[in-house]
Amino acid sequence: MNDQQKDIIRQGLWSNNPALVQILGLCPVLAVTNTLTNAMGLGLATLLVLVGSNVSVSLVRQWVPNEVRIPIYVMIIASLVTCVQLLMNAFTYGLYQSLGIFIPLIVTNCVIIGRAEAFASKNSAPLAALDGLMMGLGFTAVLLVLGGLRELLGMGTLFDGAELLLGDWATGLRMDVLHLDNGFLLAILPPGAFIGLGLLVAGKNWIDGRLAARRAPAPKPEVTRARVTSL
Repeated sequence: MNDQQKDIIRQGLWSNNPALVQILGLCPVLAVTNTLTNAMGLGLATLLVLVGSNVSVSLVRQWVPNEVRIPIYVMIIASLVTCVQLLMNAFTYGLYQSLGIFIPLIVTNCVIIGRAEAFASKNSAPLAALDGLMMGLGFTAVLLVLGGLRELLGMGTLFDGAELLLGDWATGLRMDVLHLDNGFLLAILPPGAFIGLGLLVAGKNWIDGRLAARRAPAPKPEVTRARVTSL
């Protein structure tokens, strides 16, 4: 693995994370992360579209006129989203109903069109696929963490409704972690999503600050010269 590939991985997962650094695609991040299952479903759908669009844009970039590149990119993304939507409708219908309008809204996700314009249109297909995969994984990871925290605080459970995504066998994945008489309602409401995302961004910035402080060279001690007076 060369330095460029390592940099792409680091950028997607941490340094330039779409949700924590670029602050893009906030509509799904804030709207569907009330449960871990919803977050996982939309995250995987976005990941598939992101990888597919990056590879497609990279393959056709030499034949796309510069004047109409954005409409063509949107058409590619819309086609991929339609395929994902049909697959979810066929195999995960319960989750498809739960996510609702946010599946077709993947077309307007700024993360996808942004990576197509900023990276895929300027690099080879393998690098574009790696960039899409890492950006998608970074975006999905934030969805999972935020969804898990909101579901845990709001309902005291994890993987509630996992069978909607993974099938009937996943019913046993549901865990009652906190036995709450009354859940923390704010956590699963829209304000809870804003607060949770803000805390995640603050946590990342704090970690980056600590890492930067560790890498900073230690200050050299000042050498004071004794003043010599002649008698």
